[in-house]
Amino acid sequence: MENLEIEYKTLLTENEYEQLIKKFSLEKATPFFQRNFYFDTKDFFLKKNNYALRIRQFKNGGEQTLKIPQKKGKLEVTDPLSATELVSLLEKKTLKPNSSVEQALKKCQLSLNDLLFLGDLTTYRLELNTPLGILALDKSYYQGKVDYELELEVQNTKTTKEDFLQFLNDSHVIYKKAHSKTKRATENSI
Repeated sequence: MENLEIEYKTLLTENEYEQLIKKFSLEKATPFFQRNFYFDTKDFFLKKNNYALRIRQFKNGGEQTLKIPQKKGKLEVTDPLSATELVSLLEKKTLKPNSSVEQALKKCQLSLNDLLFLGDLTTYRLELNTPLGILALDKSYYQGKVDYELELEVQNTKTTKEDFLQFLNDSHVIYKKAHSKTKRATENSI
């Protein structure tokens, strides 16, 4: 499965996070759990070329995704994983062979054997559909840290960063550059 991801994001303070939960009446919403396990090569080929590779664990199963940079956004190549496959792959710290992700890696002259597990990050996410796109409020845990983030995933390429910044301004949120979750979770790896 392939999907073009276009998103804008900002880190949040805990107060901004709580303020947005109230603004969008999400106090009684149940966040959904996802845990990401990140992979790269020993020489960080994927990171250096702005790719990202992860296994994502959900409550009942998961998926593996390779994010490939495009002129606008990232192309996500994703394979679903059953609960049994997920457990096996995580135990072995590897990815599913004979998959769309493996085929995309081969185009970069990489094999599954070139990959190393680098780190993980657990997120509790609240989502809301807005006129601009899907708004996600994330509380993430990694390397003994907690952070808060707002992501806006847009389907319409006409929605710009300026629209996102105006949304933040209207919501009384100060923009703070957010590195990818991959970078934050693996910054002290290897």
